[in-house]
Amino acid sequence: MITNRNTVPIKNLIFTIIICFSASSFAIQNKNIEHPPQKRNFLQKGLTGLDYSNMTKLKREVEKGKHRSSYRKLIRQGNKIINEDSFSVIYKPHVPPSGDRHDYMSIGPYWWPDLSKPDSLPWINRDGKVNPLSRGVNSDYSIKSRFFKTVYSLSLAYFFSEDSEYAVKATQLLHDWFINPKTKMNPNLNYAQGIPGKRTGRSSGIIEFSGIRDIISSIEILESQQVLDKKASSKIRVWIKDYLQWLQTSDFGIEAKGATNNHGTWYDVQVVCLLIFLDEIDKARQYLQSTTFSRLATQINPDGSQPRELGRTKALHYSTINLHAFTLLAYMGQKVEVDLWNYESDNGSSIQKAFYFLKPYAINQKEWKYPQITDINQALENLRELFAKSAKMFNHHDFCEVSSKKTSKNKAFPLLLFNCAIH
Repeated sequence: MITNRNTVPIKNLIFTIIICFSASSFAIQNKNIEHPPQKRNFLQKGLTGLDYSNMTKLKREVEKGKHRSSYRKLIRQGNKIINEDSFSVIYKPHVPPSGDRHDYMSIGPYWWPDLSKPDSLPWINRDGKVNPLSRGVNSDYSIKSRFFKTVYSLSLAYFFSEDSEYAVKATQLLHDWFINPKTKMNPNLNYAQGIPGKRTGRSSGIIEFSGIRDIISSIEILESQQVLDKKASSKIRVWIKDYLQWLQTSDFGIEAKGATNNHGTWYDVQVVCLLIFLDEIDKARQYLQSTTFSRLATQINPDGSQPRELGRTKALHYSTINLHAFTLLAYMGQKVEVDLWNYESDNGSSIQKAFYFLKPYAINQKEWKYPQITDINQALENLRELFAKSAKMFNHHDFCEVSSKKTSKNKAFPLLLFNCAIH
């Protein structure tokens, strides 16, 4: 039996975690332009988070034999996951504090047992160091992540191959997560990123659902090809609407909105994405103008640095993911006639300045001088991929050059959806 240095068995430790989650209580103190209401036609406007026109161009290139290695990788992945079992939050071995297995539950990734305490509680923070238990069977984090990735991969495999087997599997997985009363998740994150011995959930757990944007893209792809029936689409939208209501009205949601780091930015991504998906175009526009514009001034300095992210132990990683969130918001803003990409706040902050602050590091003109306790090369690769993505999104060609100098040619297929080489 594996034990820690205070001889507390891991098996018993996991039991202690669950008891703590189930028994403890948690409380937390708790330039506009008028437009007439409008609905979108996503075949004209593009998908919420993707570009339909660009996808069709990429599809034609694939049919001509281009991007062969990346495409084959996508199809191999689709074939591998076609027989995946259903994903559901009910499969975890322990019940959340609510007593309802349908509630999502996870553990804060950077929290560890306090080995100076006999019972290791409460857990303590080790910023940037992921505790494997937070990705284990007692947390819904991993199965949620697999669900998001699997459905997205299957939807892309279907769109580009036209093999209906991928679409059938994707719709089945969507049904089990959002519709089937026996397996569906409740539309809340009340027990996300709990801390054993302290809290059963936190507002910071909301970031774990940032990948729902890929689910939205998957649904839109399947609907665009008329393979997701209207009844299922309607029921999924009910779930999405309920989740959005929780995001905007719960104590956790309100706190996440007020976060002044990447958690707040990724909260905005979820809200705006879901509003657009639900055809709440005016509300999405108003949200960007009232919330995200002001967020730029508080999170990005006039020189383009992101002070809250540079203070972390993985400063490059967090600077990149926060900028990624702002980039997605700017891209979705285009769809609702809000120009966040070219916006500059009164103090001189802007998304483009944040890119130019990081550009010298992406092209190795400067050596990263801030903390980065994980692989710096992988962090730089992720940054270059973001440059490539933004280059295609906003026709910013010098960003394409940043990417092409260092990014590997054998791209994962989703990266080709915003490929500088596709015209």
